[in-house]
Formats: sequence, C-alpha cells, structure tokens
Amino acid sequence: MIKNLIELDAAIEAMAELQGRAASKGELTGISKAWKRIKALPTVDAVPVVRCRECRWCNRGECEHKFGLLVSNDENYCSYGERDVDI
Repeated sequence: MIKNLIELDAAIEAMAELQGRAASKGELTGISKAWKRIKALPTVDAVPVVRCRECRWCNRGECEHKFGLLVSNDENYCSYGERDVDI
C-alpha cells in the first residue's frame, strides 16, 4: 500500500508557525490540540530512495555502479544509489 508521508519535524514547525499567528484564544486552543494530535500520530520506519533517473551513477539508461555497466530503468532504485546533486 502506498502512503503519503510527511516529515514530522516539518509538520510541527508548520503548527508552531500557525500558533504564533493565532488571532484569538479559541484559535490558539484549536491549533494546540491539532499540534498535540500530530505529535502523537504513529510514524513509519522509512528511508529516502534514489531512483535511477536521480542517481549520479546513471547515464542515459546505463548504470555505472560498482558492479560495472548495467541497464537501468528510470523508475528502478537500488541500495547503491546516490542522488545527483544537480537534480
């Protein structure tokens, strides 16, 4: 199952920003309750993936990893992938 993931720290930072802009005590209370709920949500154990199209070792469909030259697909990924800083 594909899930939409967010960075918890970014969500907390966004809530803190909203909290600073609250126009009333009621608004502040609502934001505080939402913030507490977000912090309590379960998290997943995930790592970013580098797909072939983003990899510094891929060049026009050919992968130049430590194994030599391999044919790749832009949507593939592997544990040796390194994100190209220019992308």
